[in-house]
Amino acid sequence: MLSLRSLGNAGQKLARNFSEQAKKSPALATTLDKFHSPITVQSVIPTISLATANSQEILRHNIRNQIEKYNAHSTDTGSTPVQIAVITEKIQNLTRHALAHKKDKNSLRSFTMLVSKRARLMKYLRKNDLKLYKQLVSDFDPLLNETDKTM
Repeated sequence: MLSLRSLGNAGQKLARNFSEQAKKSPALATTLDKFHSPITVQSVIPTISLATANSQEILRHNIRNQIEKYNAHSTDTGSTPVQIAVITEKIQNLTRHALAHKKDKNSLRSFTMLVSKRARLMKYLRKNDLKLYKQLVSDFDPLLNETDKTM
């Protein structure tokens, strides 16, 4: 069962607005009762899309997708492949930000720290699980895949 919290800020606001309108307007409430379709989280979900989301919500959505793709089990959020996937998603987001805001030095520092952390994790993964390392490299960067074939 989905909760309003899982929808993010936009979904919570949208659901609250719908339910407030239904409380204020007796005509809307009776119309909803007539069609037996109360406003629930499931009825709000289709109206929310990434087109109306802000960059933070899009990043959160993309990170959730990466965690689902690379997790070993349902609660895995800290294994090396998941960390690399999440950091890669954050790096891509910071790259877009850095291109738009060239003088933002704090974000540039965060970017270089994330790149270094990902490099350390990739080095660790390469040392311990070469097969998984090659899979991650092929998923994230085709250029790295070409140079990695010599190993």
